[in-house]
This record gives sequence, structure tokens and C-alpha cells, in this order.
Amino acid sequence: MKSNRPKILHITRGTGKAGIERIIIAITKALSDRFDFGHLGLFGSGLVDEKFQEMGIETLCAEITEKKLIYYPLYFRSVNRLSKIISNFGADIVHLYHPPHQYWVGKAAHRAGAKLVLEACNANIYRREKLAAFVERKGMHLVDTGIAISKFVLAEYRDRFGVDPSKFTVIYNGTDTNLFKPPEKTERESIRRELHIPENALVIGGAGRLIARKGFEFLVEAFMNFCKIRSGAVLLIIGDGNEFENLKRLCKDMPSEKTVFTGYRKDVPELLRAIDIYVCPSIHEAFGLTLTEGMATGLACIASRTGGFIEIGTENEDCLFVPPGEIEPLEDAIEKLATDISLREKLGKAAREKIVREFSIEKMIARRAELYEELLAV
Repeated sequence: MKSNRPKILHITRGTGKAGIERIIIAITKALSDRFDFGHLGLFGSGLVDEKFQEMGIETLCAEITEKKLIYYPLYFRSVNRLSKIISNFGADIVHLYHPPHQYWVGKAAHRAGAKLVLEACNANIYRREKLAAFVERKGMHLVDTGIAISKFVLAEYRDRFGVDPSKFTVIYNGTDTNLFKPPEKTERESIRRELHIPENALVIGGAGRLIARKGFEFLVEAFMNFCKIRSGAVLLIIGDGNEFENLKRLCKDMPSEKTVFTGYRKDVPELLRAIDIYVCPSIHEAFGLTLTEGMATGLACIASRTGGFIEIGTENEDCLFVPPGEIEPLEDAIEKLATDISLREKLGKAAREKIVREFSIEKMIARRAELYEELLAV
């Protein structure tokens, strides 16, 4: 029987497997009794398609070649084809997660009779700033409403691109606090055994995409310096990316048992429970889902003082902050937590409480459902 529920089509690049994709999956699971969802990958398929197919949800692929910003006008050749895909799906709302594609995707969505939600979910760093500003501004005229995942992102759109901030609603990404939670003692021991980490080791860890702007090289350097004055520590890095091999090379002179690189893992919530000190060393961060996940796990967290991170943590209450891209302050923060177990416990407890209170996935889903309903009512 055909459903009368409104139809919402998520549009992403398609190939990702990071925070955006996990948020899309969570929203869809939670709101599937109110809306019919689908996913369209512009440039390929990935984690969202895999999970949606398991859930029996329609997935589509536009099979478009991704282009550099200088060749942006070539995307308009695909507007008619994309419009037909959106129309055939029957979308009432197209939810696009990747600026600056709102310009040509917006044309296709409106041609298909759908409304466009733009999720500004990254702090784009463009080599061609003037061209980027032009594309972002032109595309915003086609956006019916926008979601900024942090006040930092909203300020970026206002200050760098001259976009009217009233077009956006700030909705923070939420974390599943039933999934990301402190470990039981036996569970922690089991995870460490699987990773070949000694039970009594001080585990300093980080998780995320291993790309340059995530700053993991600074964590590696700080850890190596820390190990010159402290024994019994292990570095655990969870994730993959184009910096994976470079980071392993940085550690080549360290004893192999001092570093663990897991690569891509689906069991990140469990792996985080092996960590004592959690580090988020990003150079740039639009929001910082990796920080909320570490805090929800009840870990003592160190984060770069940048972007959305400073909207999540509070210095010395539930988090320690360090300047982005600087090794010595990060090493000092690690040393501070390594030598003060009571401070680690205090920060971890307060961090968990804050995420449950202010950054839960339930709160995020309620705000997004409200936004969809308001847009459909217009």
C-alpha cells in the first residue's frame, strides 16, 4: 500500500562513512514512522546506502563525476537528470548535506517540485575564496531553509560568504548516549585484550578520519615526547584516511607495542571504552561529533580550541583545551591528566552529564522533525 507520509530525500556525496552519514542513519531510524526517506548519492555509494538497504529504504545514485570548484558550471549539465530522479522518487523535501552543491541541486529540486534544506555541516576551506563566496551566495537563493550544525558554521556563512544568517537554524549534532557510554570494568579489560593493550596501560587515544585537518600528527608527536618522560603509555588511533600511512611512519622509531592503529572500525563506541585520555586535535572543526562521543563515553577529553569544539566543552569543567596545531601545549595537557586521576574522573563525569543534558540524539531528532514539519506547512 502506498504511504501518504511526506517523502524526504537525503542527498550526500554518497561515498562517505563519517559523522554526517551516522547522523543521517540515526534520523531516518527515529523518524521513519512520520516520513518516508530515501538516499541519493551524487558521486557514488557508501555507508548510508549499505545501512538503508538493510532497513529496506530506497537508495539511488546519480553517477555524476565530482569536479573541482573551478569546473563547477559543468554540474549544471546534470540538472535535468537529477530533477527526474528527485521527481520519480516523489520527494517533498530534498535534504542536501554538502555545500556548495546547493546551487545546481537546488535548481533540480525546485524543478521537481521539492523544497530544499541545506545542511551546512562543514567549515569549507576553499582555495578560490571569491569563487566559493559567489557559488555559496547564489546557491543560498534556492535554499528554503538551512541547518547550521554550530554557531561557528553560521558565522562562517555570514562573514565569509555574506549569507543572510536568518536563513539558518542552529541544530547541534546529537550523540546516542545509550551507545556511547562508560565501560564496565570487565568490558574495558576485554577490549584491551582484543587490541593487545596491557590492562594497566595509560591509553591515550583519538578517533576520526585520518586527514590533514584533523591534526592527528600533532597527537602522535605529543605522545612521542610524552613517552620520553613517562613509561607505560599506549597510543590508540581509531579510523582511516589518506594520512594513515604517514602517521604510522611517524611512529616507526617507537616500540610496536606502544602504538595501535585500528583502521576503519564499525565498533567505535566499544573501542573508545579502552581509552583513559581522549584527544581531539583538529586544526579546523565545524562541530565536533568525535568530541561529543568521547565525552558521552565519560572520558577525560583534550580538544583543540577551534570551531564547534568550544561550543561543546567548558574549560576545566568537562574538557581541557589547547591551541590547534601546537605540540607542546598538547603534551602538557596529556601530562596534566596522566598525573591526576581525580581530575580525569571529574572531567569524565561532568562530560558525560553535559552530553546527556545538552547534546543527546533525541534532542537533535526532535529539532529536525520540527523543522521538516514547519517547512511542509509553508
